[in-house]
Amino acid sequence: MPILFRCSSTRHRRKIMPKCIRLAAIWLFVLAFQLFQHPSSSTLNCRLKRYKEVIEVEDGYNCKKTRVRFGMCVGVCNSYALPVPIKGDSNVPRFQTECECCAPKELLRRTIRFGDGCEKSIKIDQIRSCECKNCSRRDL
Repeated sequence: MPILFRCSSTRHRRKIMPKCIRLAAIWLFVLAFQLFQHPSSSTLNCRLKRYKEVIEVEDGYNCKKTRVRFGMCVGVCNSYALPVPIKGDSNVPRFQTECECCAPKELLRRTIRFGDGCEKSIKIDQIRSCECKNCSRRDL
């Protein structure tokens, strides 16, 4: 692994250490800037996957089973924990975190009918597209 910066020196240690701390802080700032630069790029790993499922109506209706095509969101989104400098004498570790989940972006409400002679129908929300969203959101 390449050395990004070196802070050890036997002479002039008092002058070098503040420079090394500054260099480390700049390096952490650049790393954090790169992490925040492209938050939507993680959506490339979050996608819609189609599958089929057989649905049937119970409760005495004269309905046939029907095969319905659904979609689900699958994939990996950005999550990280970035250390934040500790101020004062605190021993509690601090981190800036981001947690994203692969979740529905666009929905379509659809009515499912079960064929000839069936009086029953059901409504379902079908997923049309997916994206990475903040995991703490309640409306996922």
